[in-house]
Parts: sequence; structure tokens; C-alpha cells
Amino acid sequence: MSRSYVKVALPPPLARELTYGVPADFATEAQPGALVLVPVVQRLLTGIVIGPATESTLDPGKIRNIEQILDTALLCPKIVELCRWIAGYYIAPLGSALMAALPPGIKLSSNRMVNLCHAIPDQTSIPGRKIIDELSRSGPLKVSTLKRRLGSKDLEKNLRALRQSGHIDITPVLQDKRPRVLSERHFSLRDQASASTSIAEIEKRAPRQAACIRHLLDHPGAARRDLIAAGFSTQVLKGLEKRDLIESFDEEVIRDPLAHIEIAPATTLVPTADQQAVLDALSTALDAHAFYPALLHGVTGSGKTLIYIRLVTLALAANRGAIILVPEIALAWQMVRRFKEHFGEEVAVLHSQLSSGERYDTWRRLRRGEQRVLIGARSAILAPMDNLGLIVVDEEHDTSYKQEDLESSHPLTYSARDLALVRGQRCEALVVLGSATPSLESYWNASTGKYHLHSLPRRVDDRPLPKVTVVDMKREPFQKKERAIFSRDLRLKIQDRLTRNEKIVILQNRRGFAPFITCASCGEAVQCQSCRVSLTYHRNTTTPQTRCHYCDFAAPAPQACPECGSAELRFDG
Repeated sequence: MSRSYVKVALPPPLARELTYGVPADFATEAQPGALVLVPVVQRLLTGIVIGPATESTLDPGKIRNIEQILDTALLCPKIVELCRWIAGYYIAPLGSALMAALPPGIKLSSNRMVNLCHAIPDQTSIPGRKIIDELSRSGPLKVSTLKRRLGSKDLEKNLRALRQSGHIDITPVLQDKRPRVLSERHFSLRDQASASTSIAEIEKRAPRQAACIRHLLDHPGAARRDLIAAGFSTQVLKGLEKRDLIESFDEEVIRDPLAHIEIAPATTLVPTADQQAVLDALSTALDAHAFYPALLHGVTGSGKTLIYIRLVTLALAANRGAIILVPEIALAWQMVRRFKEHFGEEVAVLHSQLSSGERYDTWRRLRRGEQRVLIGARSAILAPMDNLGLIVVDEEHDTSYKQEDLESSHPLTYSARDLALVRGQRCEALVVLGSATPSLESYWNASTGKYHLHSLPRRVDDRPLPKVTVVDMKREPFQKKERAIFSRDLRLKIQDRLTRNEKIVILQNRRGFAPFITCASCGEAVQCQSCRVSLTYHRNTTTPQTRCHYCDFAAPAPQACPECGSAELRFDG
């Protein structure tokens, strides 16, 4: 019987697609989307099967086999194809894109363990003498530990030489720290009728066992911790198991990040005339089961969330799922409470601040279809949801939707808003981009007919917008020979609110040590020559510098004002 082969995509640092043989035991499980453990040189790495492969010009004897199937059909074909698009469009390794679609902690990799086969006489001078001495003193060590103790210079070269001479052996050691399914032991009566008739006989010698039977008659399938809390010890439960009166079974415990949220009764909201007009158009598009990109341009307070809730209701009625993207995690909780009031247990949340166990359980429930409304940050767009009918990108203009992993040697950069449109097109779903201040590209696409433009020009009940006052800080008087941090108007407003016993929130969007550098003589700020925005001063770098957070221009901090030449510069903020 000929051996079959598959292509496996591996994440960084390897970031390649390699061919592996499929043992006969794994033939039915090694399907596209499966999570597998494969050998790479002297290590074991986690990869994703992306499809069948041919032997091509490779020698079948040199093609290594898959070591283990970690999870079958972990990624559905649509997600695999979406990741292919990410890899092609953003010029990224396919393995990086596939791993971004998986819950955290699921990737495995082995360490290389170095074992000393036999000692070498002290007088023998060979390369790697320090390695032999370290192994003799400490026993088997990881390669990473040897690098930390002895330094990395020539270490790999000496390890290869010692391995070839037979003095050491290097084996892969796998440390499995993946999130696990959490389970809890439960107990139930094997036969309620026989247990009831046995109570009188048992009570004479074991009254606690009889009491436990009565408890299980009233609470079938009770958890072990509940029985212990009710006063029934482990010995009581073991005694009933020996009498063959009860049986135990394990039941999965869901780590639900929303369990603590108290659901208030849903308020009935009546759409305004503008909202109803938008709902009529978008409902028709949702019923058509076709890709429909829509830009919802609604002023602040115009009721965009009500539109989202009504559309999710229609999607669920059609047995389709919905993804609601929000730019910030803090906004996710506000949205969750609103949606939880209307959709209850159907609502899931997914973002980076959840524990690995919570994200793993949520990811699995979404894959099984137990929850069909997902609210989350940008990574939620890759969630494993089938039959997707609606994708909402709230505050679509926000730059937080851009994933920029610049710290990695193989960065994965993508825009969740653009991915929402691509996924919506592939799922034939309605995609709603909502914003009070749409991005220029989205507004242009709506103006040219690429997107469908829907507007909410008025606030609910025609409530007025908050009054905004822009203060020119150059005209503010000095305080103790220095420019004021807060304007006079702001200080008066703060004092007025304090006298009313009201609370105040002051927001400051800042990066770096000083958000801007100003001249004490002329009041001008040091600006980027290209963008004409204030340069930010970063002090915690190797060389302190100013940086533009629009075009990434960087330069050393100036010694004098570029406008007037004064040396009296202030690093404000």
C-alpha cells in the first residue's frame, strides 16, 4: 500500500510549508485544518495540514512521517482559505496566519535535551570541553540552558561535533502546556427504585450513606463539590459505589468570562424614522443571503447599536451567526452588556485579556455552534463560526483594527476591517461598517458605489451634540513663570463641577516621555517636517530621540528651537 503525503504549514521561526508522510493510523485524521506534530531536524513542531501533496522529486525514503495528530479538523476549510488570502495579500508566512486563527497556548514545540553518553578523560583536548564538564556536573541539560551558561558562540558547532563522535546524544523533549478541557466529577443513582428501597436497610449501619441517597433523589447528577459541601465525605461516596448504588461521571466545566454579568431585562426600543429606513434596507440585504458591504454613517448618539441588535436578531432567526468587532477591549464590555440583555447565552466574547482557558473554551463553543453571537477585538474576525450571516465593524475608522506585530522576526500585519469584508464576501454575508467619522477610504468606496451608504443624520430625540471649546494655549497666561498645563477655562469648569459634587474625567492620549517639545520663548512646538505634527520625545531608547507617530520620522532631540533659535525648550507632558 502506497504512503500518502500532506503539506504542513509551520509557524515562525521556520515559517515554511513542508511535505510529510501520513502513517496508516492517521490516514482519516490528517485532513486539511488538522493540528499535527511533525519532526523538523532535531525538534518537534506544531503545524497545520493544508492539503495533500505529491512525492514530486523527493526521495520517499527521506520524507519523514507525522508524529502525532493533536486535533482533527481544528480549522474549517473556509478559515484555511481566508488565511491563505492573508498570507498572499499581506506577504506573510501561511503558518503565521493559521496560528493567528487558533486559540492561545495550543502550539507546541519541543526542547532539545543533551545527554552525556560517556565521560572523556580530563587530559583529552577536544572542542566542547566545557560542554562535557557542564553535563558531567549537572546531568542532562537543554540546549537553551547550555547557551545561557556557556554562551552561544560555537555552541551549535561543538554540539554537532560531540554528537558525531558519539560523546553526547540530543533528543527532542516535548512539554505539553496546552489548555485542557476542565471537567468536574458528578454522581447519580444507578437505579432510583432499588436505592429508595435500600434506604431503610442502610440507615441502620450507615446513616450518612442513607442521607446521601435521599440527597441524590432530590438532586440527581449532583457535583462532588456540592455533595462535600452538603456534609457527605469522600468515604460516604466510596461506600455507596462499593454497594453499586451510585455511579460517577465527568462533566465539562465551561470557563465562561461572562458568567459574572447580571443580565437586566431587555428594554424595548422603538426605532426612529431614520433608523427604520436603514433597518428596512439592511434587512432586505440580509435576507438576500448575498455579500452586501454597507457603510453606516451615523452621528454620535444616532442609535447605531439598535441597528446592530435588530440585525443580529434577524440573523439568528435565519439560523446564521454574527460577529461584532469593536476597536478596544473596554468597548467590548459595554457592547456585551447590551447584547447579553437581548440574546442571553448566545453571546460570546473573545479578546486578549481573557485567560487562556477562557479563550480556549469560548473558541471550542463557537466551533461547535453553541454560541452564535461573538463580540470581540480584531482577532475575533478569525473565529471558527460557520454559516456566518452578519459582520459588524463598529467605529470602523479606528486604527486599533490594524494588527502590527513589529516585534516579531516574522510579523503578521493585517487590517481586521478589511478582513471582515473579505470574509463577508466569502460567506455571502452582510458587512456593516459603522462610524460617526468614517475613514477616508471607506467614505470614498461608498461615494463611488463600491459600498452601500446608509446615513443616520440626526441623534435620537434630536438631542443636541455636546459643546466643544478649542483653547489656544499660546494665549494662556503664565503660572509661576511657566506655561499652564490646563487652560483657565478648563480650571474654572473643573472648579464649578467640584462645587456641585460632580465627578470629572480628563483624558490624555499620549506616547513617549513627552508628547511635544515647546519653546518657552516663542511658544512653537517642534514639528515633523513632512507631516507638520508635533514630534514625540522618547527617552527610554538607547539614544533619546524625537519621533513622528504618523510617518515614523525620527531625529535626535533638538538643542535649540528651530523657529527662533532659543535654547529654552520644554518637554511638556
